[in-house]
Amino acid sequence: MPPTFETTTSGLDIKVWVMTQEEHKKMMEGMKTSNAKDASSKTMDMKMDKKNSMSMTGTHHIKVEITNKENGQAKNGLTTKVQVTSPSNKVSWVDLRNMMNHYGSDLTLGEKGEYKFTVNVDNNGKPATAEFSYTVQ
Repeated sequence: MPPTFETTTSGLDIKVWVMTQEEHKKMMEGMKTSNAKDASSKTMDMKMDKKNSMSMTGTHHIKVEITNKENGQAKNGLTTKVQVTSPSNKVSWVDLRNMMNHYGSDLTLGEKGEYKFTVNVDNNGKPATAEFSYTVQ
């Protein structure tokens, strides 16, 4: 799945995926299958219910990959937040969790229309910001 948005800012390459929970589940099942083939891969830290499927909340998931523009290395351990402005101009903030080689969180995008996202990254005291839109049909 190609990124919803990508940019380079403040020495960082930022790629963002906004996906429905159904798309996220399919992506995670694909990762689980490929990880099972690679016995040396790290186990994923996910909440699992009794049926051994992921516990998801909200209608969508946001995944943000942040890499150093110079060397392509993943930037882990950063403080990353997203401001979400709904089509009716309600503003909310989502703290993204560090998940393996990316940051992510579940979201509820309950209105149809265009959402505005502002990704805010604190890169060890150097702020980086990326803005983009996403439409819920």
